[in-house]
Amino acid sequence: MTQQIQFQPQTLPCDATSVASISYLDKFGNPSIPSSVPVWLTDNIALLNVLPAADGLSATLVPVGPLGQATVSVTLFAKDGTAQIATASGTIQIVAGEPASAFVSFIPTPAPVAEVAPVAEVAPVAEAAPVAEAAPVAEVAPVVEAAPVAEAAPVAEAAPVAEVAPVAEVAPVAEAAPVAEAAPVAEVAPVAEVAPVAEVAPVAEVAPVVEAAPVAEAAPVAEVAPVAEVAPVAEPTPAVPDLNLTPEQIAAEIAAAIAAATAANPAV
Repeated sequence: MTQQIQFQPQTLPCDATSVASISYLDKFGNPSIPSSVPVWLTDNIALLNVLPAADGLSATLVPVGPLGQATVSVTLFAKDGTAQIATASGTIQIVAGEPASAFVSFIPTPAPVAEVAPVAEVAPVAEAAPVAEAAPVAEVAPVVEAAPVAEAAPVAEAAPVAEVAPVAEVAPVAEAAPVAEAAPVAEVAPVAEVAPVAEVAPVAEVAPVVEAAPVAEAAPVAEVAPVAEVAPVAEPTPAVPDLNLTPEQIAAEIAAAIAAATAANPAV
């Protein structure tokens, strides 16, 4: 029957070595030298190498470098090498060694995150009312084709308007000389009533009226477009003394004629 021995876990720095040794006792508790060489093993040669001594009663543990855990076991076989007499095992924790270099790193402190305001609870959306089914569209009556529009008759070209001849500017008429103010007629004394005479004596011939001074001739007017010919004005007939006048009327006529002649020609 094989005896199983479990030793306490050990810690080994990765930059150091350690020597493990084993001893045996007989069944009465006396020290005993095994007849065969014990065999040393490790389950993780990437972390730890085991270098046993020639007699197998000790072994040097040499870490490879990485950190971790490895299990070391030592087994004693019978003299004939067929049976296992005893096996001892335990774990070796490989830890960091003494500082050999330095490395400085800087870790930025993150800015404090502003507290987010709680989101207001969204009111539930009201369920939409069902849409009423649309009424069927009435069939559209066919559109009656419009009758063609009769072509408009061409508009007769308007006759050209005759150009109106420009009217010549009329020269201003010279201002007539002012007429002298007529002298006041002397008041005629009332004539005594004459008895009716059967025949009226002929009236003495009235002295000819002095001809009035001719008015200054007006400047000729520019020729204007011909106007329709005006019928000639009939020449006034000379006034004939009315022989049926009373003596008072005759006297008044004579006084008026004298006043007119005096007004027309003050030199007379």
